[in-house]
Amino acid sequence: MSVMTHGTKNNPTDQIDKIRSMIREFIRLEVVPYELTNQEKITFIIENESRINDAVINGHKASNGDEFQTTREKIRKYRIQLGIIDETGKLIRK
Repeated sequence: MSVMTHGTKNNPTDQIDKIRSMIREFIRLEVVPYELTNQEKITFIIENESRINDAVINGHKASNGDEFQTTREKIRKYRIQLGIIDETGKLIRK
């Protein structure tokens, strides 16, 4: 995703804010994913399940190695850490 607009007189503050947001997202999800709070893990699950569902509605076929593979693995890991599912993927009833 490009954040820079060339050849126009756009406000550079908007571009800087986009860059900051991208850096925060990268750090939150890639650099320190094991230090997320439970709320952040739940937010990650909800936001990314929504993205995956939107892709499926638009014709995406889930398969191993697709662009959502690492996201699905993180969702599964976070569900286990939160006590939502067990290691086999079964729902934990409380």
